[in-house]
Amino acid sequence: MNCNGHRAKSIGPGTRIPEHLILLLLLIVGCGNNIIERSAGDYFPYTAGNWWRYNNNSSYDPQTIFVEVEPLDTLLQIEYYPVTFSGVASYYAFGNTGIREYVKVVYAFAGTEYAVLEGFVKRIVTPLVSGFNFADSLVDSLNIAGGWIKGKYETRGLISEYRDDELYGNVYKISFSIRETVVTPETTTVRDRNLTEYYAPGVGLVRFDNEQGEFHLSEYDLH
Repeated sequence: MNCNGHRAKSIGPGTRIPEHLILLLLLIVGCGNNIIERSAGDYFPYTAGNWWRYNNNSSYDPQTIFVEVEPLDTLLQIEYYPVTFSGVASYYAFGNTGIREYVKVVYAFAGTEYAVLEGFVKRIVTPLVSGFNFADSLVDSLNIAGGWIKGKYETRGLISEYRDDELYGNVYKISFSIRETVVTPETTTVRDRNLTEYYAPGVGLVRFDNEQGEFHLSEYDLH
């Protein structure tokens, strides 16, 4: 059966390739890009106007985070979707190999902030494969008042399956480790962050754990 749902036919006089081999070949050759696109679209439905609401389910300090996708824009000649988390925007660029996120590391000097480095780094690699590790980094430097300021942004991710969710089914868990480093002639500043995200098909991000705590999806609307 091919990508359009038609049954494969015999080829050559008196020769018939087993149907399971035809299906395998079609999946590898004819449908490869569609599989990647469907994986990205199913688990990361970032289309302008889509939104999700998350709660931390705390009785003592209840918090809500509202996530919304804004219209497509361009930055550093790269098309991206601004995705706001309670008004704070992250910039996601989509491609055949996954999602990249815009990052910017700044250094404050004499009341002015200078961009030591900026660019897009890997956010998530698609298609999602359980057990797959990925990493990316940006390195740059800037001379300010005769002194060199060096910046480095490093991100690492691990994809694993999380099948214990009766509501959402086959959920993928992605663990991230992020490090920002700024080196000046006098000091070295390092900021480490760890977060975990859970993605479900047809919904997107259904749960995440970060510095603010653990948040679960309570409501969403997809176009």
